[in-house]
Amino acid sequence: MSEDKLNKIESVLEELAVEAMLLGPDDMPTLGQILDQTETIVKIGGEIKDTDLIRVGMMVKAGLESAILKELNQPEAFLDMLPECVTILQELVRSRMKTGKPAAAPAGFLEKLSKAAGTQGENAVASPVDPPGNKEPEKEEVEEPAKSVDFPSDLDADLATGFIAESLDLLQEIEVNILVLENDPTDKDAINAIFRPFHTIKGVSGFLNLMEINRFAHQVENLLDEARSDKIILEGPLIDLVLDAVDLLRVMISGFSTFIQTGEGGNQDYGVEPFLKRLKSVHSAALKAKAGNPARLGEIMVAQGVVTEEDVEQCLAEQKGESTDKPLGAVLVEKRKVSPKAVARGLREQKMASVGVQSIKVDTTKLDNIVDAVGELVIALSLVAENPKVAALSDRKLERDMGQLSRITSELQKTAMALRMVPINQTFQRMGRVVRDLSRKSGKQARLIMEGQDTEIDRTMVDAIYDPLVHMVRNSMDHGLEDKGQRVAASKPEEGWIAIRAYHQGGKIVIEIEDDGKGLDAQKILAKAIERGIVSADTELSEHEINQLILQPGFSTAEKITDISGRGVGMDVVRESVEKLRGSLEIQSRLGQGSKFTIRLPLTMAIIEGMVVMSAGQRYIIPALSVEEVLKPESSAIHTAGGGRAEMVMVRGRLLPLVRLTRLFWAGVDTAPAEDQVVVVVESEGQHKAVVVDELLGKQEVVIKSLGDALGQLRGLSGGAILGDGRVGLILDVAGLFVIAESEHQQVRTPGENIAVIQENGEQPVEPEPKE
Repeated sequence: MSEDKLNKIESVLEELAVEAMLLGPDDMPTLGQILDQTETIVKIGGEIKDTDLIRVGMMVKAGLESAILKELNQPEAFLDMLPECVTILQELVRSRMKTGKPAAAPAGFLEKLSKAAGTQGENAVASPVDPPGNKEPEKEEVEEPAKSVDFPSDLDADLATGFIAESLDLLQEIEVNILVLENDPTDKDAINAIFRPFHTIKGVSGFLNLMEINRFAHQVENLLDEARSDKIILEGPLIDLVLDAVDLLRVMISGFSTFIQTGEGGNQDYGVEPFLKRLKSVHSAALKAKAGNPARLGEIMVAQGVVTEEDVEQCLAEQKGESTDKPLGAVLVEKRKVSPKAVARGLREQKMASVGVQSIKVDTTKLDNIVDAVGELVIALSLVAENPKVAALSDRKLERDMGQLSRITSELQKTAMALRMVPINQTFQRMGRVVRDLSRKSGKQARLIMEGQDTEIDRTMVDAIYDPLVHMVRNSMDHGLEDKGQRVAASKPEEGWIAIRAYHQGGKIVIEIEDDGKGLDAQKILAKAIERGIVSADTELSEHEINQLILQPGFSTAEKITDISGRGVGMDVVRESVEKLRGSLEIQSRLGQGSKFTIRLPLTMAIIEGMVVMSAGQRYIIPALSVEEVLKPESSAIHTAGGGRAEMVMVRGRLLPLVRLTRLFWAGVDTAPAEDQVVVVVESEGQHKAVVVDELLGKQEVVIKSLGDALGQLRGLSGGAILGDGRVGLILDVAGLFVIAESEHQQVRTPGENIAVIQENGEQPVEPEPKE
C-alpha cells in the first residue's frame, strides 16, 4: 500500500518538474496547479508518516500561497528554488522506495527553503505527524475552514437552465472585452461592458439562492465598480485577476449544471476563500499604485511622441481646476495640442459592442427544426414538380403558381440557412486570450492580428472549429515563433506575430493561421518520417507532400516536451476535425520566414449545390465547388498503363488519372470505353482527377442526409440526398474519392471494398439499369 502511494507521489513530481521550470511569478493558473499537487504530496506524506517529506512539502505550500497572495518580498528567489525542491522530494521518495525507511533532507536545505518561502525557520511549519509534546502550543492565527458551495435542490429546472446558458454567454463576453481593455485601461465603455455581466450574474444567482456564486460575483463587481469611478486602473495583475475570476465562475456554474443534470456534486470547495483573499491583496496594491499614477492616456501619447509631458500636465491641471467631466483626450484636442486622429490611435482600434441591433435568444433546437422543415419542403416541392402527372399538365396558371412557390421556397431556404450563420468574431477573440497566456508562459513576445471577424460561419461549425484553432495557435507559439535571442540573430523584430483571418472564397469559408516564425524544416520532417517508417528512404516527395507528413498520427519533430505542445498529438486530430466538417487543411511554409495553415470549409453543413450524374444505374452528386469542367473525350486523349488497369486522359495539356465509380463502388460491373462516356474533372487540395460517368443529369441544390451508422464505413461518400423522384442519390466526398482511387491504382486496396462494407451491413447494391 505504501509503495502505491510513493508511486503516486513520484508521478505527481514528474508533472511538477516540468511546470516548475516554466513557472513565472504572475502565472496564477500554474501556481494554483502546483499548489494542488504539493497538497497531494503533503497528504500522502502524512499517510505514510514521512516527516521530512511533509516538512519540505509544507514549506513549498506556504511559499506558493504567499506568492499567489503577492506577499513574498523576493518571489523570484523562491520560484528559482522550486526545481531544487522537486529534486529533493524525488530523492526522498526514491530513498524511501529503496530502503523502506524515511530519509532526511540535506543539511541546511530546510533553512534555505524556509528563508525563501518566508516562513520563520524549520519549526514554523508544523508537521502532521509531529508528536504533541508537553509544551504549551504557540498562539497563531487560525485559518477559517474552506467554505463549500452548496446548491439548493428545489430550483425550477427551466430557470436554472436559463441562468446557466446566459451566464456562460456573459462570461465569454467578459473575456472578449477585458482583452480589449488591456489595450486601453481608461476605456469606460469596455469597463462597463465587463461590469454589467458580473452584475447580472450576481443578481440572478441571488434570486436563485445560489449564495456562494452571488457572494463571489458581488466581490468582483465591487472591484470593477471602483475601476468605473477611477479609484483603480484595470491593468496588469487586475486584468489577470478578472480573467481568473471568469475561470472560477465558469467552473462553479459548470458544477451547478452537473448538479442540475445528475444531482451530484452539490457540495464542493471551489477555492473561493483563497481567491477572495488574493483579490483583497491585489486590490490594495492597485489603490497604492493609483495614488501616484498620472493619466494613462497622457503617458501613452507622450511615449508616442505626439504630445509633450508639459502639455499633458497643463491640460490635467486645467481639467482639475474647471472640474470638467471631459476626458483628457477631448481637452488636449480643444487646446489644439494633438489631433483627434492622434487621440484615436491611443484608444482601442475598434468598438466591440454593436449599437442599435435588436435580437432575441432562441433555443438552437428550434432553429435546427426550422432548417430541417425547410429542407423537407424543398424535397417535397421537387417531388411535386417532377411528378409525371403534374409535368404532363399544360396549365399556364399552374406553371406560374409553381414558379412562385419555387421562388418563395428558395427565399425561405436562404433565410433559414442565414439563421444558422453567426459571425466568427467571438471564436477569433477567444484566441486573444490563448496568445496572451501562452506569451506570458513561454516568455516570447507575440501579438495577435485578426482579420475578417465579421465573416459568418454555420453555427454548427463554431464549436467544432474552436479546438483545432486553439491547437494551431498553440503550435505557432511553441514551434513556430522563435524566442527573443533567435529572432534577433535572424534579423527579425523581437516581437513576433500570429495572424488569423477569415473570408469567403469560391463558395467556401477560408480560415488562415499564419505566423512569422522559423517555418517548417522539410529535411528534418522527412528524416523523422523515414526514421518512423512512414515513408521509405528512396521515396521522392515534393515539399508540399513533406509538409503534409506532420498530419500523421503522433508525428512530432519537437526536441523537448513542454506543457504547451510537443507530445506528437494534435495535428492529426485537427485534420480529422476539419474533414468531419467536409473541409480541407493545406500547409504552406518557408524555412526561416514562417508558416501558413489554411482551412477551407463549406458554407453550410445542411445544403449543397451539386452536379447529379449517373453511373451504372446509380445516381451520384458531385459537389459543384469541386467540379472544374465536364467534357466528352476523344479516343486519342485516352492513355492506358499497367496492363490497361491505369487509365489517363489528356485535358488541356494535363494528363489526369481516370476514376471509374463502377470500379470503386460496384466491383465486377462492366465499363464502357471512356471515349463513349462523360468525364467530369474534379479538384481537391490542388490535385485533379477525371471521374468517368455514364451521363450528366443536371445541377441542383440538395439537402444532405446522413447515411447512418451502418454505412458509416463507406469511403468516398459524405452522405445522401432525396432527389425529385423520391430515390436517393449518393453525395461524393471528392477528397476521400481521391484517396481510394490512389489506393486502387497502387493495388493497396482490393476492388469493390466499399461494396463488401455494404453487404456486411445487410444492404444490396442497386442493379445497373439497362441503357436505352
